[in-house]
Amino acid sequence: MKKIILSSLIIFLSLSNHAQSLIQDSLTVHFLNRPMTEFLDYMQKESELEFVYKNEWLNKASITVNQNDKPISYILTKAFQLTPFTFVFIDPNLIILVEKDNFVNQIPYYNDEIQRRLETTTDNSNISTKSRYLRGRQPDEKKNIRIGSKSNMQFGRKANVRIKVIDIENKESLIGATLFIDELKTGAATNINGELSLKLSPGKYSAEFSSIGMANYKCLLDIKSDGYFTLEMYRKIKEIDEVTINAKQNYKIRGSEVGLDRISIKSIKELPTLMGEKDIIKISQMLPGVVSVSEGSAGINVRGGNADQNLFYISDIPLYNTSHLFGFFSAINSTTVKNFSIYKGHVPAKFGGRLSSIFDIETREGNKDRFFAQGGISPISANLSVEGPIVKEKVSYVVSGRSSYSDWILQKMPNDDLKNSSVFFYDFSATVDYDINKNNNIKIFNYYSSDFFNLNKLNEYDYSNLGNGISYFHRFSPRLKSNVSVVNSRYNFGSKDLNNISEAYSHNFTLQHTEAKASLAWIVNQKHSLSLGASSILYNLDRGKVVPYGEESKRSVNDLGKEKAIESALFVDDNFQITKKLKLYAGLRYSFYNSVGPQEVYIYNDKLPPGPISITDTLQYGSGESVAKYNSPEFRFAIDYKLSRFSSLKLSYNEMQQYLFMLSNTYAVSPTDQWKLSDYHIKPAKSKQIAVGFYQNIVALDVSFSSEVYYKTSDNVLEFKDGADFISPDKVETMTLQGNQEAYGAEFMIAKDEGKLNGWISYTYSRSFMEFNGENEWDKINEGKIYPSNFDKPHVLNIVGNYRFNRRIVLSSNILYSTGRPITLPQSIYHIEGMKYADYSDRNEYRIPDYFRLDLSLTIEGNLKANKKLHSSWMFNVYNLTGRKNPYTIYFVSEGKGLQGYQYSIIGVPIFTVSWNFKLGNYSND
Repeated sequence: MKKIILSSLIIFLSLSNHAQSLIQDSLTVHFLNRPMTEFLDYMQKESELEFVYKNEWLNKASITVNQNDKPISYILTKAFQLTPFTFVFIDPNLIILVEKDNFVNQIPYYNDEIQRRLETTTDNSNISTKSRYLRGRQPDEKKNIRIGSKSNMQFGRKANVRIKVIDIENKESLIGATLFIDELKTGAATNINGELSLKLSPGKYSAEFSSIGMANYKCLLDIKSDGYFTLEMYRKIKEIDEVTINAKQNYKIRGSEVGLDRISIKSIKELPTLMGEKDIIKISQMLPGVVSVSEGSAGINVRGGNADQNLFYISDIPLYNTSHLFGFFSAINSTTVKNFSIYKGHVPAKFGGRLSSIFDIETREGNKDRFFAQGGISPISANLSVEGPIVKEKVSYVVSGRSSYSDWILQKMPNDDLKNSSVFFYDFSATVDYDINKNNNIKIFNYYSSDFFNLNKLNEYDYSNLGNGISYFHRFSPRLKSNVSVVNSRYNFGSKDLNNISEAYSHNFTLQHTEAKASLAWIVNQKHSLSLGASSILYNLDRGKVVPYGEESKRSVNDLGKEKAIESALFVDDNFQITKKLKLYAGLRYSFYNSVGPQEVYIYNDKLPPGPISITDTLQYGSGESVAKYNSPEFRFAIDYKLSRFSSLKLSYNEMQQYLFMLSNTYAVSPTDQWKLSDYHIKPAKSKQIAVGFYQNIVALDVSFSSEVYYKTSDNVLEFKDGADFISPDKVETMTLQGNQEAYGAEFMIAKDEGKLNGWISYTYSRSFMEFNGENEWDKINEGKIYPSNFDKPHVLNIVGNYRFNRRIVLSSNILYSTGRPITLPQSIYHIEGMKYADYSDRNEYRIPDYFRLDLSLTIEGNLKANKKLHSSWMFNVYNLTGRKNPYTIYFVSEGKGLQGYQYSIIGVPIFTVSWNFKLGNYSND
């Protein structure tokens, strides 16, 4: 009995602390019928191993082994093969020798018959301890998964293991699923295709797979040689919360990405939002370093950057307007989204074109096994998404649509202009995903969104996004894969202004983006990976014509012109694991830009302000002729140092180049803003950012903590001059200046993922300053003095909390506080010949009042029966519970001999809404 207990203890310890590094070291051993003690002394001398054994066991034992340059594990196996002993590792350098007799090297499988007889026996005293132990494994045993074949096994060579992780219900790949191998204290995470790869020495390993919303999967990996297998994970069906902050709790610990946030669609399922509309863009503003200048405004600001410094990709298709209804709602239907990553610090070299951030949105592939549908109805819109197999287990589709019916809300407004107004928006997307085989995949994605707004027949706006793309994934070998994509994006905008009949006009402009990209990823070895690629973008920009609208309009026709340019790039990423604790990333992106004709360029006298009177020459460029060329290297660098298994320290340096700007003379982004390409006069902008981050997971409390500090400088940032009018005949270079921007800050976030009470708290301290101090007076803004940018908000605090009463009822809340944005105000009035003139402060010298908002929502799930054909839930939502009149802006009206200031608030009362959501089948379906 003592031998059996000792054997059990040895098995447990060996599974927990199995060492790989020492047993793979090579030795040359020649012993011919020599005493075993002599062999063990030699092994201890030539390696770091120590052997524990009873001397009386080995007095008469002998060893014969003859091996040249073989792994220690192989030598030991051969040495003890014909002896009555075997060996077991206890820790990286300790081996215990045991007798083979009565040594149990595997727990027997669970046997129902033995189990039943044991449980029904009245007198258990007759059952020996050995019988009790040998009655078998319990039903929750670890499954043994064999990879490769014994015939292909090569001692001394690591096997290349590839694993694809999928949802067993809909066969969708699981992005960000993690594998942790206990013996090696290491792991890997699945990529965008739900795949991971790593190199392991032949042997058995205790492995655990985990993913958001899925039950953890434990197994034994029996590695023989190179191999591939697909792991199917089940949904988590137990009382836990479904709101998760990050795609994986430890992703900040394991990666080298400073300033990376990921949002799973599950994390916004129950959070309160305006009118019950699930909005991933608004949710992103609750993360550190991401803000908006005001409520109800389109565009976001990341780490002190302007709104045009962010690039949004949805399945590789760029979106140039991400909002519905001028920023109140997102143009991205959350039911189509699978994962959402925000790069605001370290940006991989494959991304470029913007100074501040990249928003990478991944859409769903579709269920390849069965038909599935989900949808919802809110007070302003309804949405529906259907998916299913075209060819089972090979080809799937997803079709989603959303449409508004919000005019009834305008009819309830007290303002007559709003009562006589109309608003309408919709969006549509379709995806086809084709798994040709395990090495080839094709994905086709199409997207369209449209908005229409009519304000009492005085102003009319109509804008839309159209995108389509195809991507092809191919795996050449377990270590080499490629991805090729071609996309097209088109943004259209049209407006009519009838406020003044004699000056009424209409204006339309179009921006078309056509892009081809190819990349290659190579896993050199377990410690080294390399990726490289190239991309090219063709821009076609038609700034449109401003034409008179109506017979009474006296406005002149103004052609704003057309522009064309090509932006290309070569990029390479290199990841290298220097030690177990230290990981290094180096990247280089080299971008090329060429503005091409036809185009007319004015040359100005540099001693006069640029304008019609200072033109000294005109340059004419023909179709396809180069107007201006720019190129620049963009260096990327990052270090990841693991302080422990649950904490890390990271540093990154990032350079970005931007060739496309937004023309705006307001602080908030609106659809009327126009895009402008770099040209002869307007140079590309460039940013440099350094960031340091510390990340800690407090496992005992299930809490993760992150903190980052950053410093960023930008050159050639575009800003409007006072009085700029971008639909006037004046050239853009006469109404804008390019200067410098400086931004710095600190971001903190603490998040709790599990338990009845969960959520996160984020705090951001950030500053953003502008400087336009040219050589001449007309090259200055704010007299050349540094001033806060329009989006400078020093303090931002967001608290997101969820309390799950049970599996059916969840209470959620948002608390948002931020410093008021900067504003320029009139300071005095003076009179000249009976006319009043306002004297304004320095640009952005003052601030509007601080912003505060509290939201609540209550989600009630329907009956949770597993076999229901339809499951639904209700969401009761209160937006701005305290009814605070947060200022959108402050404006002044001339009254008598002075000016009277007024505060304008968009939402100054609590808004109560009820929405209903449904899906086919069990409530855990997604």
